Amino acid sequence: MPTFHAPRHRIPRALSSLALLLGVASQLQCGGADPVGNLTVPFQMRNGLSCADFGVADVTMKLVPTGEDVDPELQVTVEGDASCEAGEVTFSNIAVGQYRVEATGNATDDAGITVVDNIDDDAVVAEVLEEQDAESGVVVLGPAPATLRLYWGLRVGTKQAMCSDVDTKKFFVSVGATKTSSALLEHEFGCGDQADDDLYHVAPDADRTLDGEQAAYALIQPRDAAGSATGDYMEVCFAPPGHGRSIEIDFDCVDGVCAITGDLAGSCDPEPTGTTP
Repeated sequence: MPTFHAPRHRIPRALSSLALLLGVASQLQCGGADPVGNLTVPFQMRNGLSCADFGVADVTMKLVPTGEDVDPELQVTVEGDASCEAGEVTFSNIAVGQYRVEATGNATDDAGITVVDNIDDDAVVAEVLEEQDAESGVVVLGPAPATLRLYWGLRVGTKQAMCSDVDTKKFFVSVGATKTSSALLEHEFGCGDQADDDLYHVAPDADRTLDGEQAAYALIQPRDAAGSATGDYMEVCFAPPGHGRSIEIDFDCVDGVCAITGDLAGSCDPEPTGTTP
């Protein structure tokens, strides 16, 4: 007996392609993209001061994901900026979650210098909600500390020397507003301490006490391994550099005698005469 087959109906190619596209779209929708929202972060200067008072041109913010479920190695930060006069930074279409706000204000005369930040104030934690326009608490920006940087060169006779070739093993430095005022920052460098790329040694300032609006005097005492003075102390006088700026002091020690070099040589009057602070 002959076998009869029902006629096959072809689906038009256009309809087939449309169905495929709809299927992919449906899968994407079911899979779900990460939910996002918008966030506005207002900011202001500390103590009611203005952007002009601190010389701030623009403010840069970084949103750092926070929370128990955040993997520090996988976290992705979000950055944004605005003019200081705008008073707020807006972030659009960022992943839902909680973020710690880190903010810095850049100088009007040099965009590479941070003159204010929010490190000294309580951290602002902002929450981004799905498909909503959220606003965080106000970020308060205060003065950033200055940075002390020392460069020293060692010579014996006419030849460059290593720390192992000289008696001086340490350099104690104290920075204040004047010679008689309390120190803003004190530190003892080791002769062989690691220098930065510019061959300067940076004094640590974990407590952020080096106020760039006050610092105007530095005393440097060469010392041996036991901490005893190996020669006369050096004094340096300078104009306060300002918030976030660097204080750079250069000196050379030749045959055990150390002296300030560069623009700050002879900057204090009268000249030092003592051997200990």
